[in-house]
Amino acid sequence: MLADAYDCVVFDCDGVLWSGGETVAQAKATLDALKAQNKKVYFMSNNSSRGPDVFRQVFESHGLGEHVKDERFMWNSVTAAQRWFKGRKTKKAYVVGCAALKDAIRGAGVTVVEPWKQMGATPEKLAEEAIDPAIDAVVLAFDKDYGYFEICYATRCLLENNAELVATNRDFQFPAQKNRKLPGNGAFVAAVCAASRREPDVVVGKPSRFALDAIVADAGVSARRTLMVGDMWSDVEFAHNAGCDALLVLSGVASLDDARRWSGITRPDFVAPDLTALLRPVERFPPAPSSSSRRWLLPSIVAAAAVAFLVSRRRGGAPPDRSDLDDATRWLTAK
Repeated sequence: MLADAYDCVVFDCDGVLWSGGETVAQAKATLDALKAQNKKVYFMSNNSSRGPDVFRQVFESHGLGEHVKDERFMWNSVTAAQRWFKGRKTKKAYVVGCAALKDAIRGAGVTVVEPWKQMGATPEKLAEEAIDPAIDAVVLAFDKDYGYFEICYATRCLLENNAELVATNRDFQFPAQKNRKLPGNGAFVAAVCAASRREPDVVVGKPSRFALDAIVADAGVSARRTLMVGDMWSDVEFAHNAGCDALLVLSGVASLDDARRWSGITRPDFVAPDLTALLRPVERFPPAPSSSSRRWLLPSIVAAAAVAFLVSRRRGGAPPDRSDLDDATRWLTAK
């Protein structure tokens, strides 16, 4: 079975273990089977709206609580952000995100600045307000109350203080109830990037390899013996950036058509309907057609048609039929 080739399996959560509030069928049975085989199982979600305690409660609500009794196996953008700032000399940060994220960053020794939010203020009013000149980092995470004030304050910190820009993730969507897809943190990050005319200095969540490198080191395994299971392009790039393989499951955001379009580091190694594929043999997903083969496809067809026409003329002037085209194709292939 697929899992036999790996010592460690890292799971995304939304769209893999549960989707739109519903538990994915056989999620518990699959995790139990991996545990019985002594596989090292970790979880890494780009969700930045839950602290460890709330995150564990979500697992428990889906009957998966026994797999996250030890916090070291449970990662998300909040824990990744805290780990990032523990290795920095950041003094003050403007953080857009939930209280748990702010607490985690404070736990790393960083002062979190929380300016008075002026909802409905005009651009002229916001331009007059002073920003804290000591802010040396801006952290962008999911916040359902995100608005123009946050974009303005974050942009000014970046432009006026030259602060470091830290994004928890750049996921453009997440799966919601009734099989609907809603905007994710990537939409917020894109707005600030456009306004400040710069890209994030670091993405602590997926697809950056930062968290997966830490997970592989903690597991004490080889990256090549580690499999990432996810439902989005960011999960696939997350795996490949760290030298791991990726299984794309179709129980969340991405579709089979998406997988067929993706190439390079976004091309998954395996594609399956859901995580139960780990318990059976799965063939590798075929590589993307090379750009050179696509470039020559139309000229080759035109050339084959031209040769077919010449062949038909030699046979007496009748219009070329399928056999003529087959002869032409064989002739071109042999050249």
